[in-house]
Amino acid sequence: MPNIPFRWVDRTATLDMPPPHTKAHATPLRWVRLGAVVIILVVTILLNMAVMGRTQRYLVRQNEDYARQLAFHLNDVLYGEFGYLLQITPDQPLPDIQRLDASVRHILIGLDVTRLAIYDRNGREVYTTTTASTSAYAQGRREASLAEALAGQPMSTFLDATLVNGQRSEHILASYVPIYPAGIERSGAVVGAFAIEQDLSPILDQIQHEQLVITSLVIVLMALLLITLLAGLRWAEHVIAAQHTQLREQNRTLVELQQVRDDLTRLIVHDLRSPLTAIIGYLDMLRLIDNDPQRQEFLRPAIASARTMTHLISTILDLQRLQDRSLPLVLQPVDLSELLAMSAEEYCGWAQRDGKQIQVEPVAAMPTFHADQDLLRRLMGNLLSNALKHTPAGTTIRLAADSDDTGVWMILTIHDDGPGIAPEILPKLFGRYVRGGGRKEGGSTGLGLAFCKLAAEAHGGTIHVDSLPHYGTTFTVRLPLVLPQEPRMIGAHAEMPATNPG
Repeated sequence: MPNIPFRWVDRTATLDMPPPHTKAHATPLRWVRLGAVVIILVVTILLNMAVMGRTQRYLVRQNEDYARQLAFHLNDVLYGEFGYLLQITPDQPLPDIQRLDASVRHILIGLDVTRLAIYDRNGREVYTTTTASTSAYAQGRREASLAEALAGQPMSTFLDATLVNGQRSEHILASYVPIYPAGIERSGAVVGAFAIEQDLSPILDQIQHEQLVITSLVIVLMALLLITLLAGLRWAEHVIAAQHTQLREQNRTLVELQQVRDDLTRLIVHDLRSPLTAIIGYLDMLRLIDNDPQRQEFLRPAIASARTMTHLISTILDLQRLQDRSLPLVLQPVDLSELLAMSAEEYCGWAQRDGKQIQVEPVAAMPTFHADQDLLRRLMGNLLSNALKHTPAGTTIRLAADSDDTGVWMILTIHDDGPGIAPEILPKLFGRYVRGGGRKEGGSTGLGLAFCKLAAEAHGGTIHVDSLPHYGTTFTVRLPLVLPQEPRMIGAHAEMPATNPG
């Protein structure tokens, strides 16, 4: 069968960290600064408009109440002097109003009233302190408000008008208040209406000026705050850049140290194989030529220990070769029934000795499956030995193989009804030198499951574990039924967690 190399994906390479002061980093930061400036300006303007609006509404309400109270006072005090004017018919001339004018002006001394007018029930102006020319639109609003007042509803409206002194104002607050007959306490039939106009332009101009000063001060303070924040951000950038550089150097150093460690491990382990092979050879010769029972008792554990060490060395070297893509796949058709039966037969003695059972579920017919049979055999052996080591007597271990519903994956499962695996161990179970705890047979190197993960990924597959304490453990190996032309290593480092705790 052809030897198919792996496509290597190195996850220990130096992290590809872009320099912190690149254009990609500077551009978003520039937009952040611009956005902060725009937000501050917009918030300040909106706040200014909200405060100005609330201030104007409060001012209008206060002046409306002021005008109504003044109108009610005039109604009570001067009705005897102007009441006859409200009874004059339109065809009668208006009488002399000097006395009324003097009384009104005496009352209005010191009051901020631009114009006071009296209208009869027909809407005719029978008295006014002064005249003010208005636009047609403003005149229409006057007439509408006057009609509301004659109907018994006080009304206020803003007008634009040209005053007697020639000054034009766009903030004339005109309040229209009903007139009731004296002594009826502002109830009954409406006999006329007061028009009290106040020029609010000076007050509103003063408010706008003060609001502009406050807004400018707020903008200056917000600008100082923004400058402080940006200065802190720039300082943080320098700190992050320095830490970034330090981390890059530390990462590079760690990668170099790891490479040195791996090289030293390979060198030591590789150099141990030859003397161990020689030791085993000489021990085997001694066992064959020396029939002394006592020396035979010494030779058996010595040979077993030497073979265990040789197996450990081979496992470490194979793990490294899998990671270094120097262990090619030898693909050939695999009979899953035979693979499971051979695995069960190989470990049945161990199981029987410890009072455990290995059961092989019937394998359903499935398409031809090509894989590296030696790698799969060792994968199954590691999973079986792992189950036998960490389960008590009476445990049943079940082996099964089947294809999934899509017909793309072949699924191998190894389930035991033992005590399960502790949840804190599951995330790192497939790492090197990780031991699951519990019962052990002859010790555990912590390399078996790491090898299983690499062997599964070498075929383009995956392995994961589902386990709960006291509910058993299930290892599931998923392998593609049709391998790609170039099987590749997926996540080649067994130190990375590859579990899916159930």
